[in-house]
Amino acid sequence: MMNRMLAVMMPLALVGPPVVAGAQTPDSTALQAGDRVRFRASTMPTAAVGEVIDAEPDVLRIWIPDEADSIAVPRSAITRLERSVGMRRNTVKGAGVGALVGAVSGVMFILIEAGTPCDDELCRGLATFFGAAGAGAGAIVGAGIGAAQKREHWEAIPIGRAAVGVRLVPERRGAGLALSVGF
Repeated sequence: MMNRMLAVMMPLALVGPPVVAGAQTPDSTALQAGDRVRFRASTMPTAAVGEVIDAEPDVLRIWIPDEADSIAVPRSAITRLERSVGMRRNTVKGAGVGALVGAVSGVMFILIEAGTPCDDELCRGLATFFGAAGAGAGAIVGAGIGAAQKREHWEAIPIGRAAVGVRLVPERRGAGLALSVGF
């Protein structure tokens, strides 16, 4: 009987902690002073962006650049919360858009210049060449434009999610499972 219980409990003990850690509710207490946040609260008419001054269990103290003083936002009033993960450049996206625009432009140039349907081998070859050349030039220009643009990326912090946890509990005659549910 004991061997059978150990055969069931050992996998749960090994897998349980990561499952429990992943199942715990991330909330505003996971924020640290200095984090840049974007949030929406029922106590405010619009969404706001600010810097966390203090993250208490029931209140977030946030400094908003337009405000003279920091504001206290009750956690219960927060309907959306995101943390900034930094600024990123749009180099790859710009290169992709540039390549597409360049390729279409190169092919259209040949089709317009040909003036008739492009059904001979020379016309198709030129359309392919100008399409590829346009894609290359467009990718270079697009990458340059994308690299010059930065945008802020945000990660959502779930609010008010139910949490379920399972853990192994030693008992006098073996081991047991403890299940916790939080809302």
